[in-house]
Amino acid sequence: EVPEGWRSAPLGDWVTALSGGTPSKADSSLWGGDVPWISPKVMTSIHADQADEFVTPQAVGNGTRLAPARSTLVMVRGMGLHEGVRVSQARGEVTFNQDVKAFVPKNIEPSLLLFALLDGQGTLLAQVESSGHGTGKLPSEILLGLPVVMPPLELQRNLSLHLDVLNDRIAS
Repeated sequence: EVPEGWRSAPLGDWVTALSGGTPSKADSSLWGGDVPWISPKVMTSIHADQADEFVTPQAVGNGTRLAPARSTLVMVRGMGLHEGVRVSQARGEVTFNQDVKAFVPKNIEPSLLLFALLDGQGTLLAQVESSGHGTGKLPSEILLGLPVVMPPLELQRNLSLHLDVLNDRIAS
């Protein structure tokens, strides 16, 4: 049930979805910078702060894209997707590969988005498909169609004050 005054809508109504990519490894001017490049293998906790590869600012728009701080990242392709849907929040600006979608909040507080997607992991896992050689795939239409129930924005802001404290404690 949806509480009175709250709204149930597909995830796509709450966010702007961004697709990632991989800059050309043959172009050394795109790699070795200071911008974190996130792949599912580093999305092992609630925050995607630790990258194992970094790109230069020139890579943004040239094979990959930038997700703003407090975006929520979701693994959408990979062998491990059959075991679990990885969800992490970018605490700072990051770039990301094609196996990840970034969700930039537009009508939802960032912490509420993160916890809503963490809560939806089981629902999403049940909808993972197989594509070639056993690789898991979470189609965008399924992900963006995930029902998300949220209170009005003012109540979201009040709730996020508490969730932000919790989120910061987890990060530290």
